[in-house]
Amino acid sequence: MRSEALEAFTLGGIEQYVLLRGDARKGRVILYLHGGPGMPVLPLADRIGATTTLEQRGVVAYWEQRGTGVTLRSGGSDAAMTIDRYVDDAIALALALKQRYGVSRVDLFAHSWGTVIGTRALLRRPDLFGSYMAAGQVVDFAKGEELGYRFALEEARRRGETRALRALDRIGPRPGTPARRCRSGAS
Repeated sequence: MRSEALEAFTLGGIEQYVLLRGDARKGRVILYLHGGPGMPVLPLADRIGATTTLEQRGVVAYWEQRGTGVTLRSGGSDAAMTIDRYVDDAIALALALKQRYGVSRVDLFAHSWGTVIGTRALLRRPDLFGSYMAAGQVVDFAKGEELGYRFALEEARRRGETRALRALDRIGPRPGTPARRCRSGAS
């Protein structure tokens, strides 16, 4: 029986919202770790569920991470927005989902920024997670930033976008990797 509910979970001291959709009778829970950071997942849930058939496999937990979407209203300081904090939140959510649905392990589906959280959560708690699926796996922050900047610069030049060129000039190459912007704690 397919169900859908938006629920708040207290993770890391703040309420974070999770859209739970799918069929609990399948005995599988998939935690969706969205891209970003700061890219809300709720507006995309219909497309994600339909295009990947994830919801046909069990319950999919579309988590709006701290600083994102409806969870943004819950507050939390910028100082708490570290990679380690996101990983701790993901582990706490996976534990809550495991208990709620009575599964032995929670599967992960991670996209882009979510792969940073997912791989670290897997390393920290391999006992908690089953399968790991990824789209846009982040491998090298610095190289990604460098390639992205170079592409934006070349496209702005090709299109004659003088405003974009001035903005890119002000930013400079590799303005900061997500790791630096999110102040990782102990890695």
